[in-house]
Amino acid sequence: MSFNSDTFVLTINVIDINSGLKKVTVEKQTSKEEKGDITTEIVKEYTYNGTRKQQKIELKLSVQYQEYLRGYKITATDADEKNNYTVVEKNDIQFQGREYTIRTESELKKFASDVNSGETLKGVSVTLENNIVIGGSNNWTPVGNSSKPFKGNFNGNGHTISNMQVLNKSDNYIGLFGYVGEEGSVENVKLSDCRITGTGTYIGGIAGYNNGTINKVCASGSITNTDTHQGLDTPIGGLIGTNGSNGTVKNSYSIVKVETVGKCIGGLIGYNWGTVETSYALGKVTGNSYLGGLIGKNSSGTIIDSYWTKELSSIEQNSNGTTVLVSALTQKVMYPNTWDFDSVWEIQEGRTTPYLKEMGNPSEITNALNGYTLMEGIGTKENPYKIKTEKQLKSMIYELNSSYILENNITIGGSDNWTPVGNSSKPFKGNFNGNGHTISNMQVLNK
Repeated sequence: MSFNSDTFVLTINVIDINSGLKKVTVEKQTSKEEKGDITTEIVKEYTYNGTRKQQKIELKLSVQYQEYLRGYKITATDADEKNNYTVVEKNDIQFQGREYTIRTESELKKFASDVNSGETLKGVSVTLENNIVIGGSNNWTPVGNSSKPFKGNFNGNGHTISNMQVLNKSDNYIGLFGYVGEEGSVENVKLSDCRITGTGTYIGGIAGYNNGTINKVCASGSITNTDTHQGLDTPIGGLIGTNGSNGTVKNSYSIVKVETVGKCIGGLIGYNWGTVETSYALGKVTGNSYLGGLIGKNSSGTIIDSYWTKELSSIEQNSNGTTVLVSALTQKVMYPNTWDFDSVWEIQEGRTTPYLKEMGNPSEITNALNGYTLMEGIGTKENPYKIKTEKQLKSMIYELNSSYILENNITIGGSDNWTPVGNSSKPFKGNFNGNGHTISNMQVLNK
């Protein structure tokens, strides 16, 4: 990985200066093979605060980066030439214009190691320049955690990271990113064939916990978790484990199979406090309670124009997001104008669900839809689902509020061959138009 030469601003808080600040020295912390100082310029005078002299200083630093800058040693000297100590708050460190690129698996892992060592990369642009296959098994340590969140801006540039594996771990905050902080963002990246197993919580393909912005990402693979955590919430999602109150997830989708025995389990997000918009999930979901094809549990979060299917998720009922038949997801006309099919999304009408333009049509969508006889229509009164086959007729049990029209005579094969559409607790509230056709050989035996 490499840095560009740039100028950025480092903001620090200096306290307990006895007789007034004279200078601050910032030393570059690098590998053992390289040492060097960073020249500094104090650009603000200190302010007196009560009985303590407290200084907030902005240092303009210009550095030619040959390798990753691991951190800083910061000391302050007062007017009596005595060295005193400083307090540097991570949240106060601001980088402007700083960026580096990732081209190889080793550079990707170095990036994770740097963040986990305490460099939040706040304000730093991190760019992926190649597709990367992570070799071996049990091969990944997530980027960031609750005490050391990622606060930079990661742009996958439409590239794919494949074969990420985190196996048999009891750790929390698991995913490509463990924890994305408020200032952080992850965009334009595809995670393919990920595999996560273990007993931890806050788990998702892209991020275990998001309190920043996730935009234009997708994931496929599987997550298996075998711990109930004694009945406590165990947020696990195909894309994001927990989306925090400041978190936003948009223009994204998941085809991750999520198998757990816990609570707050979702095809896209396990537990949502933030904003979710123009996204969907196709993965199967299993667990104990608070299960959702899109979002397991939603606490005052906002969900806008986002979808899931009962057919693929195997979840019968959840109010978080809009449930439709798989067929509807393949029809562009179903999506409101908040879905940007000019610059963000692409779709092959009647054949695929939406996919991100920058990443092309993934085989994962084709595989997920394999075996489903897709219907025309989107289930509205104006454009009802058009039933032509027995399999399409039987899919009515998944959508009880939609409109249907029968376009062929249908003979139901076999014996004991019918599950009634709706019941007393979940009645059929849609519209069914037989269109003058006949349904033959329906059998409900010994029930």
